[in-house]
Amino acid sequence: MARDLLSHLLHSPKPDARKPSTTPATRRAQAQASEAQHIRELIFQMVAENPTWGALRIHGELPMLGFEVSRSHCVPLDEARTQES
Repeated sequence: MARDLLSHLLHSPKPDARKPSTTPATRRAQAQASEAQHIRELIFQMVAENPTWGALRIHGELPMLGFEVSRSHCVPLDEARTQES
């Protein structure tokens, strides 16, 4: 009986091999990517709803909504609007 148990333990897969686990760094990166996508969608919505606003105005409104982003993050999204028109 002890031999069977020992044999079972030696040949059973390791806990890590059964299911991949995510590390805190991986979860943090996934959360940041999700938040970045949400901010991008918000900027596109602001650009669509306020056609006279430029990147500087959009950048100024984002902190009032609780988002801290660099101005350079808003410029390409604003330029995309002008290229579509």
